[in-house]
Amino acid sequence: MGPAAVAEAKLADGRYLARAGTVTALDGEAPKFFVLLSFQSLDKAKAYNASMKELTATRLKLTKSRSFVVEGFFGQVTLMFG
Repeated sequence: MGPAAVAEAKLADGRYLARAGTVTALDGEAPKFFVLLSFQSLDKAKAYNASMKELTATRLKLTKSRSFVVEGFFGQVTLMFG
């Protein structure tokens, strides 16, 4: 996730909670890199994801990864890549 992804997240009112290559597995195999973003709503998380189509296509082509959304407390939404 480079500078463009950071800018896109800010435009969608998102904030990075974690973005690291150091992931320690407790159960199973840890991903080599992990990103955790927080958004105010599911719609904003989906809008951010839609704005990253080119990056997502490249990520899926070059890596074994996945992304998903988790709805949390008080309507907060977290988007994870790993």
